[in-house]
Amino acid sequence: MGRRRRRHLTLRLPTAAVAVALAVASCSGTPEDPGGTMTTSEPSVPAGWQQIQVDDSVSLSVPPDAVTESVQPIDSIFGMLSGEGYEIAYDYGRGGDDLEVYAEEEGFHRQSREVGGHRGTEISFRQSGDPWTLVRLVQVQSGRNVLTVRMACADEETCRSADVLFDSVRFA
Repeated sequence: MGRRRRRHLTLRLPTAAVAVALAVASCSGTPEDPGGTMTTSEPSVPAGWQQIQVDDSVSLSVPPDAVTESVQPIDSIFGMLSGEGYEIAYDYGRGGDDLEVYAEEEGFHRQSREVGGHRGTEISFRQSGDPWTLVRLVQVQSGRNVLTVRMACADEETCRSADVLFDSVRFA
């Protein structure tokens, strides 16, 4: 799913064909494959996306129209942003959400996902409620802390940008 940055090389046709075959074969898992693994390598962030420095050790990027909401964190670093058709929340601290509380939600799906060089868990589900009908959430542990990033959306097309959001996470 992610894009790899490569130096420009001149390849002969047979070498190029082998390189393409290896690249296709290296993909593992899809959102439609329960238990599959989503992996990315140096994904690019679309132009205009804003980088959020959560703390000294973690950052992520959000869409250009994301506006920070005023929230009062309790025991972690917490932020909420909203834009046209979506809401993003992140939480970074000692405890993480219990993802099992969402297991009974309609369309619940869980898969492993690489996030910022760490193995994490991604879940998605439908929720009844206005205006957000779809939720995608990723959770990953880094050292003693857990990062949870949640994107709630009005429609599937908007929620596709959650892939870029999750792939943009960087740990120092």
